[in-house]
Amino acid sequence: MSRSKSFTFAIAIVAMLLLSASVLSQEAKLPSTADEVVRSGMTALGQLDIETYTSLMHPSDMETFQQMLWPILEGRIADDSSGQEGTLAQMFGVEVIDGKPQPVDAREFFAKFMNFMVNVSPDLKRAMTDVEYVVIGGVPEGDTLMHYVVRAYITLNETSGSSTDIVTLRKAGDNWRLALSGELKEIAGTIRQQLTGNSGR
Repeated sequence: MSRSKSFTFAIAIVAMLLLSASVLSQEAKLPSTADEVVRSGMTALGQLDIETYTSLMHPSDMETFQQMLWPILEGRIADDSSGQEGTLAQMFGVEVIDGKPQPVDAREFFAKFMNFMVNVSPDLKRAMTDVEYVVIGGVPEGDTLMHYVVRAYITLNETSGSSTDIVTLRKAGDNWRLALSGELKEIAGTIRQQLTGNSGR
């Protein structure tokens, strides 16, 4: 191996090590207890801090979300006759090479979707930032589930209101992480129906 190639290779190795250390450092700073996670998650959501919110999601729930959509999405993006390839690819952060959608990491897939959702509609973005979340309390279900009652105080167009939701957390190793909400599952189901053209599924 030439000296220039050896130097380039060494730089690449150092960059990979620095990136790994940075990721590990960020992971170490994440809250781990159920109380910390639910409060941090609600704060991140209210501030539209999608990166932090995604980092607090349970890995298997993000995989579930991706599996609900990817098989259909992959075909639609590759279908030149659909006329939606650009929008769908952008929505889910999918790179298309030679007409073939490239697989996306589940975490990136979820984060791209969340970012697209909050940025595609100014009204939705404004509504989400005008929400104050108050965690009332939590109830355990066995050793691996926690259910929290969260009240959302909403102000939209000078009209105020509130709603109460249940936020579920699941154990991920030694840490607690946010489970996929019923609302996001419903959104994924609606998108599936629109992509398949089957309103009954």
